[in-house]
Amino acid sequence: MPYGIDGPRITITGASSVLMRYVSLLKTDTSYPLKILYSVHKEFCGYRVHMLMPPPSPLQDIIKGPLASTRKMATQLVRLEACKLLHNAGEF
Repeated sequence: MPYGIDGPRITITGASSVLMRYVSLLKTDTSYPLKILYSVHKEFCGYRVHMLMPPPSPLQDIIKGPLASTRKMATQLVRLEACKLLHNAGEF
């Protein structure tokens, strides 16, 4: 599969479905549902979303998204950041 400029991409709108698919494939021995936790913070000139991946994920630190003008955009940006971090961790 090609990689780089002409290779596969994850867009800001596609990051949500990529993360949902990733979480659904995580292996766990507990009976509770695996969920991504979000926290929305209103700041002076916009919104910032913090995200926490479920325990089987290698990302166990809070992922802080960039400042955005809307809640929706802030959520999409933090999801895209999580995809980048998972890619760098070798998860996909």
